[in-house]
Amino acid sequence: MKFKGQNLRLKFNGKFFAFARTATIHIAKQTEDASTKDDTGDWAAQEITGKSWDASTSALFTVDEMGSDLTGASGADILANVATSDAVFDVEFFATTGEKNRAENTEIPPLHYYGKAIINDFTLNANNRENASYDVQLQGYGVLSTTPPANYSSEGENI
Repeated sequence: MKFKGQNLRLKFNGKFFAFARTATIHIAKQTEDASTKDDTGDWAAQEITGKSWDASTSALFTVDEMGSDLTGASGADILANVATSDAVFDVEFFATTGEKNRAENTEIPPLHYYGKAIINDFTLNANNRENASYDVQLQGYGVLSTTPPANYSSEGENI
């Protein structure tokens, strides 16, 4: 089954990034060379020593929340959060469907990831004669899972 990139969304603290253009998730494994002269010859033998993940989005910069249902966080909300909070927040990355691509697409299991993250980078882009936009980087804090953690809140808090 193929689907469009517009159907993959990133949700931060219970809200979608309003007017998002991109959503990215990156999972990495850290390794250490464990090769020896005795058993690997010219080939490296890597041991996994850790795992990490991060996510990012790029969106049009907005001041108001998106819609009366308040499911979209504006760029101004995110910027204020970066400036005032060092909190760890709930993050979801998943396939969507429905009106405004806001309902989970359950036909594509297990394409729904849950985790905790901090905002570690925010860039506001204000180019002449173009829409203002922003880029935000989220650094994973602990495990990224296909099942929600026990203390996970799909509703989130206001950011």
